[in-house]
Amino acid sequence: FFPADSIQFIKEATIVFFVELFGGPPEYEGRDLTDIHEPLGITDYHFDAFLSNMSRALLSQGHEDSLVDEVIITLDSVRNAVLDRQSEIVIEPRNGLNLLERIGGDSNLEAVAEGMFQYFTEDSRIKFHFDKNKAKERSITTKLYQFLSGAFGGLVQYDQDNLKPIHYDMNISDYHFDAVLECFVKSAEELEEMDEDVIPDSLRILNSVRSEIITGSRVRMDAAERRNNEDGVDELFRRIGKVQGVEKFVDQLYECVERDKRIHMFFEGAKLQAIKKAQTDYFIGLFGGPSEYKGRSLEEVHEIVAMTDYHLDCFFLNIQKCLRSIGFNNETIDQFVVLLEKLRPQILHHHYKRMRME
Repeated sequence: FFPADSIQFIKEATIVFFVELFGGPPEYEGRDLTDIHEPLGITDYHFDAFLSNMSRALLSQGHEDSLVDEVIITLDSVRNAVLDRQSEIVIEPRNGLNLLERIGGDSNLEAVAEGMFQYFTEDSRIKFHFDKNKAKERSITTKLYQFLSGAFGGLVQYDQDNLKPIHYDMNISDYHFDAVLECFVKSAEELEEMDEDVIPDSLRILNSVRSEIITGSRVRMDAAERRNNEDGVDELFRRIGKVQGVEKFVDQLYECVERDKRIHMFFEGAKLQAIKKAQTDYFIGLFGGPSEYKGRSLEEVHEIVAMTDYHLDCFFLNIQKCLRSIGFNNETIDQFVVLLEKLRPQILHHHYKRMRME
């Protein structure tokens, strides 16, 4: 994408564009981004690679991680233009009816939103994000309905500019977003007398805000992965206090999980101290220390444990709380989370296998 005979011209145009994009004087007079990139066949993979190189270049100049994150988020705002992807999908009316009217109006949409939330709380992949008190449940359901209403052609009651900042600090990935879409489909299918194109048209609109929802998690986790690679994982081991620090951390963690009604059942029984010792040894190695873990693989350990994404999310949340109480900032906690998330496929291997068989 950067041929030698054109790279100087591309570089100069890019500099002018970046100056304006990052808040400088509006001097860019080049072609529209979509027109420039349309014949190149650029995909999300290529765009993400460009962002990664941008991050490395900024960090090599000594810029703070927080500034790098802001730059990447700003650049991500032009992703749709570069990839010729509409940021707001417009579904043409059919037989004079917009999508909201084709669904059956506000009352049906309210039913869909309520049904979605019910499915959210039953789906182990995303239950963690919606396991709230009654007041919070009502608030989320109302905002969900308001968002859907405006997105589907009704009264605009929710500002979509809020989507990215609200979800930025949540660890939401494509995995979770796809689960939300599945819940929408199941809820919408419960409506009667709805034409067959309503759900596909709805999914096109919902998918248009995917990047707004998952960008924060992607940017934060990429930055955390980058810091781990550059500093070495053993830096986390040093900062947590080496072996004694990990032991103290696990003691505090077990105090938390034993009080957590959602997962305390996994931390009971005669073998609790043996489990705690094995987990301490495992964490020492995971966090970059000298590993003394000699136990079974994570797949074997959790084979007969009825653990789901929901339970693991709760456990990881307790870990984050303990790290925060020790004094780690959010950026460093993300570095631990990156390491922990790599274990999810192993810990839940048999759970995922059972899900595929259902």
